[in-house]
Amino acid sequence: MTGSLVTTAARVTPLGVMGQFLFAGLALFHDAAFWAFHGALGGLLALPIGIVLFAAYRQERHRTLLRPAGLLAVAYLVQLTLAGLGQATDIGALLALHLVNAGLVLGAAANLADAAAGRGRAVA
Repeated sequence: MTGSLVTTAARVTPLGVMGQFLFAGLALFHDAAFWAFHGALGGLLALPIGIVLFAAYRQERHRTLLRPAGLLAVAYLVQLTLAGLGQATDIGALLALHLVNAGLVLGAAANLADAAAGRGRAVA
């Protein structure tokens, strides 16, 4: 994979996560139809996360992104699990944790974007 594809994927991920917050807010406070956009964007976020994680694992030049990409991938999988289990079981606490974990996903995505841009040292 080219460096520009990996860098672009890392940089757009925090924007996608912020879009998730926007769609959730619109669904809560404007029109519940926005939950469909929230879900669709959530699924699409697997693409840039997967691109960076795959490149970091397979290509030596992107190896410095492996830890921040791995951290983001784990937080993302926890996010999907919390949403799925929360909806399937109707346990409000799981859905509340979905919101808390969203902050962790955003932080991990920002950390990955910083690492891809070469700014400082990634936290992970």
